[in-house]
Amino acid sequence: GQLLRQRYVKEASLLPEIFDARDASLIYVRSSNYERTIESCQALLTGLYPLDSRRPGDEGMFRINIRKLHDENMYWSERCARVRQMFEEHAKTPEYKESFSRLSALVQRIKGETPTMETGFWFNLVSTVDSLKAHGLPMPENLTLQDVRDIHEYNKREINMHVARPELARLSVGMFAAEVLENMKGARFAYYSAHDHTILPMLRLLNKDVELDHPTFASHLIFEVFVDRSMKRYVRVLYNGRDFTLSGIERDARTGCYSLEKVEQHLNPSLILDYNQYDELCKRK
Repeated sequence: GQLLRQRYVKEASLLPEIFDARDASLIYVRSSNYERTIESCQALLTGLYPLDSRRPGDEGMFRINIRKLHDENMYWSERCARVRQMFEEHAKTPEYKESFSRLSALVQRIKGETPTMETGFWFNLVSTVDSLKAHGLPMPENLTLQDVRDIHEYNKREINMHVARPELARLSVGMFAAEVLENMKGARFAYYSAHDHTILPMLRLLNKDVELDHPTFASHLIFEVFVDRSMKRYVRVLYNGRDFTLSGIERDARTGCYSLEKVEQHLNPSLILDYNQYDELCKRK
C-alpha cells in the first residue's frame, strides 16, 4: 500500500492526497470472500490511504466489493467438470506419480502420516514453509535445508506442468481477465485482492512461454494504462515491481509499452465473456 501511495499519489498524481468516498469513480476495490484476502485488502488500503489521508467519517471509508462464492471469477471453480477432469488426468501422469512418491516419503518422515493422492500438496507445503520463514518460526523437526529446496523445486515443476496449463489458466481466470480489461478503459484505479492461483494463470495468459514459480508473499500484478494525445491507450505490465514481457506482442517503439488494442487481441482467445460460455467450456471433455 505504501509503495502504491508513493507511485500513484506522490509521483504520478494519479490519485489525490486525500481519499473521498463521495467520488465513486476514483477507486474500485474487490476482494475474494476469504478472511485472509479481505484482511490483505484492508492492510493495503491503509498503506495507500492512512487514516490522516482520508475524509472524516463515512466519507473516508472504502467500499470493498465481495461476490458470492458461485459468482467468483478470480480462481477456478470446483463446480467446473472440466477442471476436475484435468486434475484427475494430471494425477495419473508418470510425472505426478513420481512427484507424489517423493512427497509421500517426505511427509511420512516428518509427520508419520501418508497423504492422500491429490494434486496441490507441493503448493500447500511451499505456502506453509514460506509462512514459517516469514514469521521467524522454527521449521518442523527432521525438515532439512535440502528438503526445503526440494519442496520449492517440485512445486515449481507442478506449477509449470499443471497449474499454469493454458486451458486451466483460461478456466481459472478467463472471465476475470475480461473484467480487468474492461476496467482498463474506465476506472482510474482498480484493486483486486486475490490469490496465488489468481496470479499464476493470469501470468500464463499474458505469456505462454515463461517459466513460472510460486508467487512470494505480497506478490502483485499491475497494469498501468497510459493515454497519449491522440487518445490511444498503452499498457505497461509490472510483476512484483519488474517489467513483465507479454509473449507474441511487439512493444510500441515510442513508449516501450504495449498498445491496449494489441493486448486485447492477444488475450481475446483466452477470455470468457459470460457464465453461459463458462458453463459450456466446463462441460467440454
